[in-house]
Amino acid sequence: MAGLRTFFNSLHVHFLLVLFLVITPPVYLFYQNNLYAMNQIRHQVSESTSNLLTAYARNMDRTLLETQKYLVKLRDVTDVTLLNAYPQDSDEYRLARKGVSDKLSADIGFYNQIDALFVYSASNDDMLIGSNTNYYTTMNEIKERLPNLLNQKQNTSDWSIARTGRGYVLTKIIELNAGLYAGAWIEMDTLTRSWNVQDGERTDRAMVVGGQGEVLTQYVHAGWSNRAYGLWNGSRPSYAAVESDNGMKYLAIGSTSSNAPLSYVVLIEENRLLDNLTYYQRTVYWTPAAVLVILLLYFMFYRNIIYRPIKRMIFGMKRLSHGQFDIRLQEKASNEFRFLMQSFNHMAAEIEHLKISVYDEQLRAKNAEFKHLQAQINPHFYMNSMNVVYSLAEIREYSLIQQMAVHLVDYFRFATRTNRSLITLEEELLHIRSYMEIQKLRFPGKLAFECHVYDRLGEMAVPPLMVQPFVENAVKHGMMNGSSVFTVSVEARLESGSPYDQPFVIITVTDNGRGFTQESLHVLSENKLEESWGDSHLGIWNVLNRLQIKYGDSARVRFANGEDSGAVVTIFLPYREQAFHADAEGA
Repeated sequence: MAGLRTFFNSLHVHFLLVLFLVITPPVYLFYQNNLYAMNQIRHQVSESTSNLLTAYARNMDRTLLETQKYLVKLRDVTDVTLLNAYPQDSDEYRLARKGVSDKLSADIGFYNQIDALFVYSASNDDMLIGSNTNYYTTMNEIKERLPNLLNQKQNTSDWSIARTGRGYVLTKIIELNAGLYAGAWIEMDTLTRSWNVQDGERTDRAMVVGGQGEVLTQYVHAGWSNRAYGLWNGSRPSYAAVESDNGMKYLAIGSTSSNAPLSYVVLIEENRLLDNLTYYQRTVYWTPAAVLVILLLYFMFYRNIIYRPIKRMIFGMKRLSHGQFDIRLQEKASNEFRFLMQSFNHMAAEIEHLKISVYDEQLRAKNAEFKHLQAQINPHFYMNSMNVVYSLAEIREYSLIQQMAVHLVDYFRFATRTNRSLITLEEELLHIRSYMEIQKLRFPGKLAFECHVYDRLGEMAVPPLMVQPFVENAVKHGMMNGSSVFTVSVEARLESGSPYDQPFVIITVTDNGRGFTQESLHVLSENKLEESWGDSHLGIWNVLNRLQIKYGDSARVRFANGEDSGAVVTIFLPYREQAFHADAEGA
């Protein structure tokens, strides 16, 4: 019993039952007693007219084919070939010209559907025609359009459509010999002339339509439009019911030419087909009232079964979009809407967990910025290295340059690998050692470097170029003039317990130079390097920003002066066991 109740509470069952009870009777009467008869009449008239129009189109195609064959045979006419053999002012040319003119004038009488046949000699710029219409008007139109037609280089199997001052024409031009052409000229109204004069005046007059639905004849049926052509063209059946822009319904019947890019179309008003179907027309008149009643019944059904549940869901979605995650929808609806509302309630309960995806997106953005900042630091190192090489070359210490070359190879080998996001601390310290050896060669006897790494911290994964900028800054700004040796020390150790709330790896860079000024300590401790110093300390600025992106607030850098002299830079990194090996290799 419960299963049966669930079945009848289905939205599909409700919809089908109401639709069947309300729509089936009028639809049955309408289609069985009205549309069937109308379709039969439409089909019979369409089939009859279509057969006539197809026969007419085939007859015109035969005419076009015979005309094309005639043009080709002109190659074998002696007078035609002599037009290119003699100059225009010679007697031989005049005799040949007269022979061709007489032939065209005589032969055009056999082609009633052709308006003109012509031969054109390009070398003599001379045209001869035989015409079934006004001789001089046709000649002037052909001469005006001929250059464009010759430029098209038509294929011998194709007819083409051209536009003149009086309308559209169908043309065919073939090249008999070099510079000698023969052609045919047909006005579009000529193609439908035989059809339109049948039975005197008739309402189903034919038109010629191009490939895009444009009417090519001077006669245009009031019901024709490109929208009507969209329902019927050469790739569809030979007839279709269409509606014009003015709302009139027509039966469009057409036949496509096989020899030319055009179609013959006849439009018949449907009202004329149904003049004797008074009963069926009355049925059509009452159809809007019946449809209105059906729509009112359907609206009541739709409002209770579909509209109200959808409105409740929209209301809940709006509340959810405003951040009210405790919104819940009442699940009193059909089975389908109940499922949707249950899904909505479950989504609202779980939506907070989806914030993880937002967090991942932020990580990706920070990673992109991390890559950008890391790439930004490289040109800074390259510039300083070139300055060192230049200085040694300037003092002509070639033996020192050779030693420096070895260190520069190691230095730049590291630099070319800094596209990795993580390296080991040992690799960073080897890079610093290469840098200090280069500086020792520049300042012999003035520099010393010490390095102490405790436990296995050398295997810890750290961002590249994290310590080197501080060593470089110490050498650049901490050295004092005098005989004393400037010493830079790097120490790495692990600290845990009080006063630290978690284990930290502490990396210290110390020197015995002049130390930081109070102003510098203020700028560094407040991280205002870019505002105060611009690009002059780009390396340190990049280190601070990359540590923030990589570790957040868990990492920090402290700047201070030593008890006696010199500067002290202390880097605090969170200690994580998984930061050994795996991260560096995955970078």
